[in-house]
Amino acid sequence: MSLLTQFLKALLAGMALEKLDTCRRTTFRLARIELARIYLQCVIVARNSASSMIRISLMVGMMAMGLLLLHAALFMLLPWSLQVKAFLILGLGAIYTLTAGIVIGVESSDKSWIKNSGAQALLEEALASKKK
Repeated sequence: MSLLTQFLKALLAGMALEKLDTCRRTTFRLARIELARIYLQCVIVARNSASSMIRISLMVGMMAMGLLLLHAALFMLLPWSLQVKAFLILGLGAIYTLTAGIVIGVESSDKSWIKNSGAQALLEEALASKKK
């Protein structure tokens, strides 16, 4: 009886090992598929970000040129002295520089990037799934 029991144990162990190997291969295959999906999403996000940055840069350049031309025409038409026009240009330049600095500072903050990238939602989802 002992020989038959050991034979059955060996047979069951062999079947269990075969099942575990199949599960391991399936798990690795699923992990590879998931990693490929995540990689493709990252590539899409990077592509969209790059093209958005190009469009935004072009629009900012066009806006800056328009603003420059608008001010140049306006100051050429004003009947004031050159000194008054210079102080007006200085004031407007300071206002524009401060405004741009504040906007860039707010938009490039870590909090803003985390919120706009969707990482906050991903983190909350991961923490919620861990609690379950």
